[in-house]
Amino acid sequence: MTVFFDEQEQSSRDSLDLFVFALLSLCLPFFSIGSISLGEGGFAGFFVDRSQPLNFEIAIPLSIVFILLSLFLIYRRSPLIEKRKKLHIVYFLFAIFIASRFFGIFLYPYENPSFTFSSEIYGSSATVEYVFSIRDRFLSLLQDCCFGIYFLLVFGYFQTFGKKASTAANVFLCGLVVLALAAFAYTCLSQPEVLSNNIQAALGKEGHYLKPLTSFTGHKNSYGFLLTLGCFSSLILFAKKPNPITPLLAVLFMLNCFLCLSRTATHLCFCALVLVLYLYPFFGFKTHSVYATICFVLAVLFSLVLAYIFTREEGSPLHRYITDLIRDMSDMGTVDSRKKHWDTAFTMMNSGFYQLFGYGRIPFYNLYRDYQIAIHAEMGVVTSHNGLIEIFMHFGFIGVFLSVIVVLFLFYTILRQLPKSDLGLTLIYFFVFVLLLVHFYFEPRFFTLDEGSTILLLGAFVFPCLRDYQDHVLKEA
Repeated sequence: MTVFFDEQEQSSRDSLDLFVFALLSLCLPFFSIGSISLGEGGFAGFFVDRSQPLNFEIAIPLSIVFILLSLFLIYRRSPLIEKRKKLHIVYFLFAIFIASRFFGIFLYPYENPSFTFSSEIYGSSATVEYVFSIRDRFLSLLQDCCFGIYFLLVFGYFQTFGKKASTAANVFLCGLVVLALAAFAYTCLSQPEVLSNNIQAALGKEGHYLKPLTSFTGHKNSYGFLLTLGCFSSLILFAKKPNPITPLLAVLFMLNCFLCLSRTATHLCFCALVLVLYLYPFFGFKTHSVYATICFVLAVLFSLVLAYIFTREEGSPLHRYITDLIRDMSDMGTVDSRKKHWDTAFTMMNSGFYQLFGYGRIPFYNLYRDYQIAIHAEMGVVTSHNGLIEIFMHFGFIGVFLSVIVVLFLFYTILRQLPKSDLGLTLIYFFVFVLLLVHFYFEPRFFTLDEGSTILLLGAFVFPCLRDYQDHVLKEA
């Protein structure tokens, strides 16, 4: 039964419940980053061991608090649910996930847990083992339950929050922009020589070559990921309320993706900016004619510049500079390396049980690491380097099935907004959604992956998209 509160009481409930939801969001990364220890070095003095679950002394109290706060939130928001059938579907999918994790974790072998895998790429086979202790099984199940509960809240109860949730989603987008700016500022302070060298290299100065920039993330692709989220968030904020600042920030982030040598991030940001530049004059002219006209002029100028560059003689310095730049950014070496990771991970799925339930995050990490060592594979990363494959490795076909449902639902929410919402905003949601899916194809991230950056992905796309779906579609219906 749906219960309605007066406006003041509803506002008070929303404020408290959003605060609780924010606390739960802050807890989410801890369930998927691994064991934490202190010491000199690392990031801010913290070391993370992804081969182990979260520390027992942290995981137990954190999980108890997380579950209690979640139950509190469910109790508070349940009276506001209008479509019970949809909520029942969410609970049914949640039950499937929890049951699959229970069977996947506790039916993992207890004695002689050895596995033999064969790699055609490296032309060798290896037998590796990982002993999954009872304590680690219990911790893994507990953390998977908390992870699943969070998505139950997102897709089952997030719709019940009022206007303050829309404000909170916008604040999250602004926070991602600030985070990307902070990463850029840190780079300027910590790696000024490398940044200066890369700028000179980008301008074509002889004797200078692009070198990786990492900021405080420790890796150029992680830095590029933060810049990508900053770029996408800036474009969404621009579509929500056109202004001259956010597009300039998006350009800044794209240029820094190039300077930090993160090719995937550069391509994604460049595609997003080009799509907005060429299409915004058509879908934004009716409501924001000034900005649409500016985009049209810039698109014409950009087209003229491209035409000028590619009609120059092949031996001209400008033509040679641009073609060299395109060749460098189109280097397929990293893609070939990723394909080896994909194929190596797939060779581990040689059993129907693991194809259905997956190995779980902790066993997969240990087995994959030892497998790569045994066959003398490339050891740059200990992931499959593909978001959906990573879900397959962790959660099996059941996890892939649930993740595909999430993707289809998000796609549905975008389509439903087309006739109801601002066309520019809806199309930018669509561009960002497609580009994120491309990102997941090359990087070990996904909306539903038990990985530390998942909360950033939810804040960069899922939360604002769901809120606009709620505000522009469900409320009008």
